[in-house]
Amino acid sequence: MPAKVIELSSFGETLSSRDLGEEIRSILLHAIEMNDHPVEISFKNIFTISSSFADECFAKLVQGIGKDQFKQCFKITNLHDPLLRSILNKAVNKRLEKILIKK
Repeated sequence: MPAKVIELSSFGETLSSRDLGEEIRSILLHAIEMNDHPVEISFKNIFTISSSFADECFAKLVQGIGKDQFKQCFKITNLHDPLLRSILNKAVNKRLEKILIKK
């Protein structure tokens, strides 16, 4: 069975709201429950993401399932823009740092 692909561009070229981040996070969680193979998250044709979207969608997802589980369950593709990559990494790292500080 081929891997499930989530085309983020189906939600628009600009991903900017927490509400949208929450919606996509829910879709991604459902996708890993329904698939034995890693789910592909494609950033093809995504031009902008906000830090609030990145936090709500990806950072909370990584926080919820763990970094190692995220790497096993998802494959991020077509993320070539260094700015988009930086926004995602900063959001995830900031949220994971908060967890370490709270403990």
